[in-house]
Amino acid sequence: MTKSSFEYPPQESFGFLIRDLHRAINKDLAKKIAPSNLTTAQWFFLRSLWEKDGISQRELSRSVGLTEPTTVAALKVMERNGLIQRNRDKLDTRKIIVKLARKGRALKKKLLPYVRGINERLLEDFSQKETDKLMNTLRRLTLHMEEITSDS
Repeated sequence: MTKSSFEYPPQESFGFLIRDLHRAINKDLAKKIAPSNLTTAQWFFLRSLWEKDGISQRELSRSVGLTEPTTVAALKVMERNGLIQRNRDKLDTRKIIVKLARKGRALKKKLLPYVRGINERLLEDFSQKETDKLMNTLRRLTLHMEEITSDS
């Protein structure tokens, strides 16, 4: 095996670079939401519920990309903290429906500007054209990766 085919430096790995960027963004996000006593996982659940409230735990778990047991544990804490309410579906009692509580809904107005600020700072050195192209490229890569993994 030649050296070039055997070695694969992390700085040449798209996945590694995306992971590092994701970690840096999450670190900044965690600092911004800490005063609201939220974890980044709770943030992602709130973010999803702000987009579509009143969905099943399973649907919420899928939308955030976490396992159902992880979702249940996080939602229990969020319910105890008054951010959400969980109730059995009236038509299908096997389903638990998650809805934002007033406190969880109110955090949207407070926290979304933080995220917008993170994104604005991250992209401040890019033109609008570069930003649009980058966003479209990332969306295409995500769809392509989903296609690749669904085939296996």
